[in-house]
Amino acid sequence: MFEPMGGSAPKYAGQDVINPMAAIGAAMMMLDSLGETKSSQAVENAMIATMKNMKSQRQQDGHVDLRGRDMVAGLV
Repeated sequence: MFEPMGGSAPKYAGQDVINPMAAIGAAMMMLDSLGETKSSQAVENAMIATMKNMKSQRQQDGHVDLRGRDMVAGLV
């Protein structure tokens, strides 16, 4: 089974407050285990690029003010 380590947090559905990276990473691992290596690598590369972009947007106090949809948009 491929699921984010902390679960899917259904109680937060529709609130745009959850970081989707764990769920996307779980999907990446599933793709890899199914032999979809190119797709898995593409997802991983998109995750890395998005996280680098988020890091560059960090404020002086270390806070990044992004919503879940902002992170997903960065992946697409």
